[in-house]
Amino acid sequence: MIVHKEVRLDDADGTRFILCHSPDQATRDQARRTADLDRIAERRSEQTWCTIRRQTGRIMQIILAGTVAQSTTLAPAQKAICQAVSVPPPARATAFGPS
Repeated sequence: MIVHKEVRLDDADGTRFILCHSPDQATRDQARRTADLDRIAERRSEQTWCTIRRQTGRIMQIILAGTVAQSTTLAPAQKAICQAVSVPPPARATAFGPS
């Protein structure tokens, strides 16, 4: 199924565009991009996706008294993954505000 929409510009020459979107193709494209990112992370970190997912899944954030959001301290394996894939590690404290 393709969803389309006609768009006309408010100008003298009556320019119009037909915009098309295929939800099925968008879903396939997203899956492909995700798989590509998984492979890049595996190659750069020299670890399997299962290991990367397990290690990064252990990173937690907690809210202390409704004012501070604090992340867990990264283990050496987690720091190595962040460094290998050029992703900055999460900040220890990320939010301050009134309770």
